[in-house]
Amino acid sequence: MKKTFRLFLILFLGILGGTLSLLIVNALPNEKMQMHISESVSVMEAEGDYPMPITGYISSRLDNFTDSIMLVSATNKADTGLIDRTINMYRVCYNNKRPSEELVAYGKGDTNYSVVSYSRYWHGYQLFLKPLLLFCNYQEIRYINMYIQILMIAFVIAVIWKKNMKLYVVPYLVMICSLMPVSVALSLQFSAIFYLMNIAIIVLLIWFDAIEAGGNTSVFFLSVGMATSFFDLLTYPLAAFGIPLIVYFMLKKKTTLLDDALKIIQYGFIWVIGYGGMWAGKWIVGSLLLRKNIINDAVMAILNRTSSEDFTRKDVILTNLSTMFETPIKGIFLIVGFILVVCLIIKMVKHRKLYLKSFHYLLIAVMPFVWYMVMANHSYVHFWFTYRNLSVFIFAILMWLCENVEDSFSLQHSNF
Repeated sequence: MKKTFRLFLILFLGILGGTLSLLIVNALPNEKMQMHISESVSVMEAEGDYPMPITGYISSRLDNFTDSIMLVSATNKADTGLIDRTINMYRVCYNNKRPSEELVAYGKGDTNYSVVSYSRYWHGYQLFLKPLLLFCNYQEIRYINMYIQILMIAFVIAVIWKKNMKLYVVPYLVMICSLMPVSVALSLQFSAIFYLMNIAIIVLLIWFDAIEAGGNTSVFFLSVGMATSFFDLLTYPLAAFGIPLIVYFMLKKKTTLLDDALKIIQYGFIWVIGYGGMWAGKWIVGSLLLRKNIINDAVMAILNRTSSEDFTRKDVILTNLSTMFETPIKGIFLIVGFILVVCLIIKMVKHRKLYLKSFHYLLIAVMPFVWYMVMANHSYVHFWFTYRNLSVFIFAILMWLCENVEDSFSLQHSNF
C-alpha cells in the first residue's frame, strides 16, 4: 500500500512539475523565436511536409508536417493569458494550407491567419525547443540534434563496452539502425523517443545496482512512462519502454521464466500507469484551470486511434513489418542473426546439450504486435513512423541470441 501511494504521489508531482515547467517556458519572449522561424522558411519551401532523404524508402520519410506545427506552436500567438496559452498550445492556421505551408506564410509575415489549439498533448518538447529557437533556426537545431544523437550512441556503446558486455554492442547498433537514424536526427518529431530510450538505457547501465537495491525499479519505469507522455506526440512510444526493459533483463540476475514474465507484466502495467496517468493529468489540469471540457476531445482521439474500420489488424502488422524490412536492416538483421545462430549451434554440438535460456526476451519481442492490435488506427495511418516500434522486436531477438551464445561460451570455459 505504501509503495502504491508513493507511485501515485510521484505521478501527481510529475503532473504538477510538468504544468509549472511549461508555464515558465511559455513566459519566454517570442520575438527572437519568430525571427528564427522566418529563417527556417527556405527549408519548408524546399522540402514540404514529407520529404524522403533516401528516395524510394518510405521508412526514411521526415515529418515536417508535425515539425512545422511544433515550430509555429513555440511562438504561441494567441492574445490570451499565460495559463490559457500553456494549456491550449495555440498555433496559427491558414485556410487551405498544410502545416509546412503555414510556417512559410507565417515566416514571411502573412497576418491573415486564425488561431487553433492543440490541447490534448503536453507538448513537453517545448522545454527545449523554445530556448533553442531563441538562438537557432530550424536548420541549426537539426545539426545540434544530429551531433547530440551521435554522441549519445557513442556514450551508450562506451558504457556497455566498459561493463565488459562487448557482445551486446551488436544488437544495440542493429536496433539503432532499425530506427532509420538519419530521419530521426532530421525530424524533431521522431527525436523525443530516441532521447528518452537512450537516457533510460544510460541510467540503467550506470545505476542499475542502486535502483534495484533501493527497490526503485517500479519508480524508474513509472518515470519513463510519464516522460514519454510528456515529451512525445504518439510516435513510437513502445520503444521507450521495451528497449530499456530489455536492458534491465540484460543486467538483472537470472531467475525463472515465470518470475521474469511476472516482472514484464508488472513493469508494463506501471509504465502504462505512468504514460496514461500523465496524459490524463494534462486533460484534468486543463479542464480545471480553464473550466472547460478538454477530456472529451482527448477521449474521442483515443477512440479514433484504437479503431479499425477500413482495414484488419493483420493489415496493420503486415504494413509495419514491410516498412521496417524494406531497408537494408532486413539483411543486417538476418546476417547478424544467422551468425549468432551458427555460433550457438556449434557450441551446443560441442557440449552435446540443447542449451537455451532467457526466454523473457521472446516475450518482450511480442510487444510490438500487441501494440499494433490495440493502437490499430494510428499504427495503420502512420505506419511510416510507427514501424519503429518493431525496434523492440529486433533488439529482443538479437539479445536472446547473444545471451545464449555468451552463456554457451561461459559453459565451455567452465568445463576446462
